[in-house]
Amino acid sequence: AVQLLVHLGSLDAPFARRVLGSPELKVQVLHLSHLVLQLGADMLAAQPPNSPHLSLPAAAPVSSALPVSAAPADSSLSGELRALLHEVLLLLGIFTLGSRANSEMLRWRWGEHPTMLHRLCALPFQYFCDRQLRMVLMPTLLCGCLHDEPNLRILSSRLSPQHLLRFLREQIKPSAAHPPPPVEHTHAALLVSDPSELPIVSMDFALSSRIPPSMWHDALAFFAADLRVGPPADEADEPNV
Repeated sequence: AVQLLVHLGSLDAPFARRVLGSPELKVQVLHLSHLVLQLGADMLAAQPPNSPHLSLPAAAPVSSALPVSAAPADSSLSGELRALLHEVLLLLGIFTLGSRANSEMLRWRWGEHPTMLHRLCALPFQYFCDRQLRMVLMPTLLCGCLHDEPNLRILSSRLSPQHLLRFLREQIKPSAAHPPPPVEHTHAALLVSDPSELPIVSMDFALSSRIPPSMWHDALAFFAADLRVGPPADEADEPNV
Protein backbone atom coordinates (compact mmCIF):
# COMPACT_ATOMS: atom_id res chain seq x y z
CA ALA A 1 0.00 0.00 0.00
CA VAL A 2 2.84 2.41 0.83
CA GLN A 3 4.50 1.63 -2.51
CA LEU A 4 1.30 2.51 -4.34
CA LEU A 5 1.01 5.81 -2.43
CA VAL A 6 4.61 6.62 -3.39
CA HIS A 7 3.84 5.75 -7.01
CA LEU A 8 0.77 7.99 -6.91
CA GLY A 9 2.92 10.79 -5.52
CA SER A 10 5.44 10.36 -8.33
CA LEU A 11 2.64 10.74 -10.88
CA ASP A 12 0.78 13.64 -9.26
CA ALA A 13 2.45 14.95 -6.10
CA PRO A 14 0.04 17.88 -5.50
CA PHE A 15 -2.94 15.51 -5.66
CA ALA A 16 -1.26 13.05 -3.26
CA ARG A 17 -0.43 15.86 -0.82
CA ARG A 18 -3.97 17.17 -0.97
CA VAL A 19 -5.58 13.77 -0.39
CA LEU A 20 -3.20 12.55 2.32
CA GLY A 21 -3.30 15.97 3.97
CA SER A 22 -7.05 15.81 4.57
CA PRO A 23 -7.99 15.82 8.28
CA GLU A 24 -9.14 12.20 8.11
CA LEU A 25 -5.94 10.86 6.56
CA LYS A 26 -3.24 13.13 8.01
CA VAL A 27 -3.40 11.51 11.44
CA GLN A 28 -3.31 8.07 9.81
CA VAL A 29 -0.14 9.05 7.94
CA LEU A 30 1.31 10.20 11.26
CA HIS A 31 0.50 6.95 13.05
CA LEU A 32 1.74 4.79 10.18
CA SER A 33 5.01 6.71 9.95
CA HIS A 34 5.60 6.59 13.71
CA LEU A 35 4.96 2.86 13.79
CA VAL A 36 7.26 2.06 10.87
CA LEU A 37 10.04 4.33 12.14
CA GLN A 38 9.80 2.81 15.62
CA LEU A 39 9.88 -0.78 14.30
CA GLY A 40 12.66 0.08 11.86
CA ALA A 41 14.75 1.79 14.54
CA ASP A 42 14.32 -1.15 16.92
CA MET A 43 15.30 -3.61 14.21
CA LEU A 44 18.35 -1.62 13.12
CA ALA A 45 19.46 -0.99 16.71
CA ALA A 46 19.47 -4.73 17.32
CA GLN A 47 21.94 -5.30 14.46
CA PRO A 48 25.72 -5.19 15.04
CA PRO A 49 27.46 -2.10 13.56
CA ASN A 50 28.84 -4.07 10.59
CA SER A 51 25.62 -5.93 9.88
CA PRO A 52 24.60 -6.16 6.21
CA HIS A 53 21.11 -5.12 7.35
CA LEU A 54 22.44 -1.60 7.95
CA SER A 55 23.77 -1.05 4.47
CA LEU A 56 22.74 -1.65 0.91
CA PRO A 57 24.36 -4.48 -1.05
CA ALA A 58 27.98 -3.61 -1.85
CA ALA A 59 27.68 -5.05 -5.34
CA ALA A 60 24.68 -2.94 -6.24
CA PRO A 61 25.53 -0.09 -8.62
CA VAL A 62 25.00 3.45 -7.36
CA SER A 63 21.94 4.77 -9.12
CA SER A 64 18.91 6.91 -8.56
CA ALA A 65 16.75 3.87 -7.87
CA LEU A 66 18.19 2.35 -4.72
CA PRO A 67 17.38 -1.21 -3.67
CA VAL A 68 14.63 -0.98 -1.10
CA SER A 69 14.03 -4.72 -1.08
CA ALA A 70 15.93 -7.08 1.13
CA ALA A 71 19.45 -8.13 0.28
CA PRO A 72 19.94 -11.90 -0.11
CA ALA A 73 21.72 -12.07 3.26
CA ASP A 74 18.87 -10.37 5.09
CA SER A 75 16.28 -12.33 6.98
CA SER A 76 12.88 -12.06 5.35
CA LEU A 77 11.39 -9.99 8.16
CA SER A 78 14.25 -7.51 8.58
CA GLY A 79 14.59 -7.10 4.81
CA GLU A 80 10.89 -6.35 4.37
CA LEU A 81 10.93 -3.96 7.30
CA ARG A 82 13.92 -2.08 5.93
CA ALA A 83 12.16 -1.83 2.56
CA LEU A 84 9.04 -0.48 4.26
CA LEU A 85 11.12 2.05 6.21
CA HIS A 86 12.63 3.40 3.00
CA GLU A 87 9.23 3.58 1.34
CA VAL A 88 7.84 5.57 4.27
CA LEU A 89 10.79 7.98 4.01
CA LEU A 90 9.93 8.51 0.35
CA LEU A 91 6.27 9.03 1.22
CA LEU A 92 7.08 11.59 3.94
CA GLY A 93 9.10 13.60 1.43
CA ILE A 94 6.26 13.63 -1.09
CA PHE A 95 3.74 14.44 1.66
CA THR A 96 5.61 17.45 3.08
CA LEU A 97 7.34 19.18 0.16
CA GLY A 98 5.86 22.63 -0.39
CA SER A 99 3.02 22.12 2.09
CA ARG A 100 3.28 23.93 5.42
CA ALA A 101 0.04 22.29 6.55
CA ASN A 102 1.50 18.82 5.98
CA SER A 103 5.07 19.48 7.10
CA GLU A 104 3.90 20.69 10.53
CA MET A 105 2.97 17.06 11.20
CA LEU A 106 6.68 16.30 11.53
CA ARG A 107 6.79 18.32 14.75
CA TRP A 108 3.61 16.92 16.29
CA ARG A 109 3.94 14.88 19.44
CA TRP A 110 1.86 11.71 19.68
CA GLY A 111 1.45 10.96 23.37
CA GLU A 112 4.85 10.16 24.84
CA HIS A 113 6.42 9.49 21.46
CA PRO A 114 9.13 11.84 20.13
CA THR A 115 8.36 14.01 17.14
CA MET A 116 8.81 12.58 13.66
CA LEU A 117 11.81 14.87 13.18
CA HIS A 118 13.45 13.41 16.28
CA ARG A 119 12.77 9.89 15.04
CA LEU A 120 14.35 10.68 11.67
CA CYS A 121 17.46 12.07 13.36
CA ALA A 122 17.65 8.94 15.52
CA LEU A 123 18.13 6.62 12.55
CA PRO A 124 21.49 4.77 12.54
CA PHE A 125 24.65 6.73 11.77
CA GLN A 126 24.95 5.03 8.38
CA TYR A 127 21.98 7.08 7.14
CA PHE A 128 24.10 10.20 7.61
CA CYS A 129 27.38 8.98 6.13
CA ASP A 130 26.77 6.09 3.70
CA ARG A 131 26.36 7.47 0.18
CA GLN A 132 23.28 5.46 -0.78
CA LEU A 133 21.55 5.64 2.59
CA ARG A 134 22.05 9.42 2.65
CA MET A 135 20.13 9.50 -0.64
CA VAL A 136 17.25 7.82 1.19
CA LEU A 137 17.11 10.10 4.24
CA MET A 138 18.52 13.53 3.37
CA PRO A 139 15.95 14.48 0.70
CA THR A 140 13.19 13.60 3.17
CA LEU A 141 14.68 16.01 5.72
CA LEU A 142 15.07 18.66 3.02
CA CYS A 143 11.43 18.28 1.94
CA GLY A 144 10.17 18.48 5.51
CA CYS A 145 12.19 21.55 6.49
CA LEU A 146 12.28 23.64 3.30
CA HIS A 147 10.61 27.01 4.09
CA ASP A 148 9.41 25.62 7.43
CA GLU A 149 11.51 27.41 10.03
CA PRO A 150 9.92 25.74 13.10
CA ASN A 151 10.76 22.31 11.66
CA LEU A 152 14.30 23.38 10.86
CA ARG A 153 14.83 24.77 14.35
CA ILE A 154 13.67 21.49 15.89
CA LEU A 155 15.87 19.53 13.50
CA SER A 156 18.82 21.77 14.41
CA SER A 157 18.63 20.54 18.00
CA ARG A 158 19.78 17.12 16.71
CA LEU A 159 21.41 17.77 13.32
CA SER A 160 23.19 20.84 12.02
CA PRO A 161 21.61 22.40 8.91
CA GLN A 162 25.17 22.39 7.56
CA HIS A 163 24.69 18.68 6.77
CA LEU A 164 21.63 19.43 4.63
CA LEU A 165 23.41 22.29 2.91
CA ARG A 166 26.46 20.15 2.17
CA PHE A 167 24.28 17.37 0.75
CA LEU A 168 22.48 19.85 -1.52
CA ARG A 169 25.76 21.27 -2.80
CA GLU A 170 27.11 17.79 -3.46
CA GLN A 171 24.06 16.96 -5.57
CA ILE A 172 23.80 20.28 -7.39
CA LYS A 173 27.45 20.67 -8.40
CA PRO A 174 27.69 17.61 -10.70
CA SER A 175 24.19 18.27 -12.03
CA ALA A 176 25.14 21.81 -13.04
CA ALA A 177 28.37 20.71 -14.71
CA HIS A 178 26.87 17.70 -16.45
CA PRO A 179 23.10 17.60 -16.97
CA PRO A 180 21.97 14.13 -15.90
CA PRO A 181 21.00 11.56 -18.53
CA PRO A 182 17.52 10.03 -18.44
CA VAL A 183 17.03 8.15 -15.19
CA GLU A 184 17.85 4.47 -15.42
CA HIS A 185 16.41 2.39 -12.62
CA THR A 186 18.41 -0.47 -11.13
CA HIS A 187 16.49 -3.58 -12.10
CA ALA A 188 15.08 -4.92 -8.85
CA ALA A 189 15.51 -8.53 -9.97
CA LEU A 190 19.29 -8.06 -9.84
CA LEU A 191 19.16 -7.09 -6.17
CA VAL A 192 17.10 -9.84 -4.58
CA SER A 193 17.14 -13.62 -4.73
CA ASP A 194 13.46 -14.11 -3.96
CA PRO A 195 11.06 -12.71 -6.61
CA SER A 196 8.36 -12.40 -3.94
CA GLU A 197 10.43 -9.60 -2.38
CA LEU A 198 10.40 -7.43 -5.50
CA PRO A 199 8.74 -4.02 -5.09
CA ILE A 200 5.47 -3.50 -6.93
CA VAL A 201 6.72 -0.26 -8.47
CA SER A 202 10.13 1.35 -8.92
CA MET A 203 11.35 3.37 -5.94
CA ASP A 204 13.33 6.36 -7.20
CA PHE A 205 15.47 8.07 -4.55
CA ALA A 206 17.26 10.57 -6.80
CA LEU A 207 17.13 14.14 -5.50
CA SER A 208 15.79 15.36 -8.84
CA SER A 209 12.84 12.98 -8.48
CA ARG A 210 12.04 14.18 -4.97
CA ILE A 211 12.74 17.92 -5.17
CA PRO A 212 12.37 19.52 -8.62
CA PRO A 213 15.70 21.01 -9.82
CA SER A 214 13.91 24.36 -10.23
CA MET A 215 13.70 24.50 -6.41
CA TRP A 216 17.33 23.62 -5.67
CA HIS A 217 18.83 27.11 -5.62
CA ASP A 218 15.92 28.40 -3.55
CA ALA A 219 16.61 25.57 -1.11
CA LEU A 220 20.31 26.46 -1.03
CA ALA A 221 19.49 30.04 -0.13
CA PHE A 222 17.02 29.00 2.59
CA PHE A 223 19.34 26.55 4.37
CA ALA A 224 22.37 28.82 4.02
CA ALA A 225 20.41 31.69 5.58
CA ASP A 226 19.22 29.50 8.43
CA LEU A 227 22.79 28.95 9.60
CA ARG A 228 22.62 32.53 10.87
CA VAL A 229 19.32 32.29 12.78
CA GLY A 230 18.67 31.78 16.49
CA PRO A 231 18.71 28.76 18.81
CA PRO A 232 16.72 25.55 18.29
CA ALA A 233 13.00 25.51 18.99
CA ASP A 234 11.62 24.48 22.36
CA GLU A 235 8.60 22.40 23.27
CA ALA A 236 6.25 25.24 22.29
CA ASP A 237 6.85 24.37 18.64
CA GLU A 238 5.87 20.74 19.20
CA PRO A 239 2.07 20.48 19.63
CA ASN A 240 0.57 17.28 21.00
CA VAL A 241 -1.81 15.19 18.95
